[in-house]
Amino acid sequence: MRLVAILAGLAVAAALVSPGDVPGVQAARRATPTPAALCPAGQEVARVARVVDGDTVVVLLGERSYRLRYIGIDTPELPGDCYAQEAKRRNSELVLGRTVCLEKDVSETDRYGRLLRYVWLPGGEMVNAILVREGYAMAYTYPPDVKYSQLFVSLQRQAREAGAGLWSGCRAAQPAATRPAQAEVCSCSGNLYNCSNFRTQREAQACYEYCLRQTGRDVHRLDRDRDGRACETLP
Repeated sequence: MRLVAILAGLAVAAALVSPGDVPGVQAARRATPTPAALCPAGQEVARVARVVDGDTVVVLLGERSYRLRYIGIDTPELPGDCYAQEAKRRNSELVLGRTVCLEKDVSETDRYGRLLRYVWLPGGEMVNAILVREGYAMAYTYPPDVKYSQLFVSLQRQAREAGAGLWSGCRAAQPAATRPAQAEVCSCSGNLYNCSNFRTQREAQACYEYCLRQTGRDVHRLDRDRDGRACETLP
């Protein structure tokens, strides 16, 4: 009878203690970060549902999905572009299916409604910067979103000097001193052209891509909406 009474007392005591009262459970709860705790204040928490190309993804914010364009960089993305598939694959390795932190600069979206953001991994590395540093992307400054433009230019210089990624894998991207002589597609010395100087979109695209690889930017501002296609109104 005494043993039965003891067991009954233990059962009552266990029933009165909730899991939250157990020190081990409390510690475990404190150690498990909430989604918001993964990102610094002011940044949005999102999950990458799909990778479109090297610099564009689809993210889930709450119950809605958004197409998002990385700020400050540009990757090869058109069919047949050198390193387009490599850039997309590397982007997928970094973010696909992962929770990421989104940092806004000045602009909310581009003219197509795509979010414009810097994308950070929870560990503190910026995906935009990784892609430039490893040679999968080029710096692409487009005001007013210029917060990290100098960082991207510096990382691009390092990648180019090291021959990382497209800087050695793509002939057109190599520094002039290390690649065979080739005909100049168009001048990249300054903003000399507009879309009316080209007969077809294909000609404008060739100049745009040539100068992008030579200088790391859209010198002639032929791709004003930053979607990778120059002078889209031309035939």
